[in-house]
Amino acid sequence: MPNALSSRTSSVANGVVSHPVPAKAQGVHLYLKYTKGDGTSVLIIPTFIDPELDPTDEYEPVYFDANMAPAVLKYVFAVSGNYRVPVPMALSEKKVNLAVAFTGGTTQVLVLDVRTE
Repeated sequence: MPNALSSRTSSVANGVVSHPVPAKAQGVHLYLKYTKGDGTSVLIIPTFIDPELDPTDEYEPVYFDANMAPAVLKYVFAVSGNYRVPVPMALSEKKVNLAVAFTGGTTQVLVLDVRTE
């Protein structure tokens, strides 16, 4: 059985969960049901689309590490469980894409649901 990615709230294609966001939303919450199986971990990298700038350009959120160097925001889960992750967004952003990559193994399962705030 290959690793499996699904969502009850969003579209899934080619390892990416896409979720439209209504106007003036302050962010989204990710609800994850992760089963590690025989794998090592799952990596999730969010990107955002602001159609007022360009309807197809995706922007990766960054944070600044202890040395004030920019680093791409990413989430890594290495333990099975149910998780809720808040993700803030700019008011003009209308879509969040979540790239998912499984590391190792073939029996990992991730259900990634998105709720708008």
